[in-house]
Amino acid sequence: MAPEIHNEERYSPSKSDVFSAGVILFVMLTRHFPISNKADKTDPFYKLIYGNRHDLFWKFHSRNKAGLTEFYGQDLMNLISSMLMPDSTHRPRYPEILNHPWMKGPIATEEEAR
Repeated sequence: MAPEIHNEERYSPSKSDVFSAGVILFVMLTRHFPISNKADKTDPFYKLIYGNRHDLFWKFHSRNKAGLTEFYGQDLMNLISSMLMPDSTHRPRYPEILNHPWMKGPIATEEEAR
């Protein structure tokens, strides 16, 4: 869940959904969650995002990947980082996500996906 939901703050459902979509995209690509427990400052991984240390967040999540952070690519790291922003007003809207360079990149063929 988005941090604003955990903090029981007023929230925009669409902006909270962007956060959740960022988590889902991360899991689909990495096969693990981007944070340990929940999106608050006590979570060691979310603390990096909250502290604007996306470089360390990605470095940690790249430690077992061939090519380290190059495994993900700058466009994907930028997209997911923006979707997981602590301040929901800084998260992209769906049209921005759909027009993001990573979303415009190559698409796997059906054979490659299998």
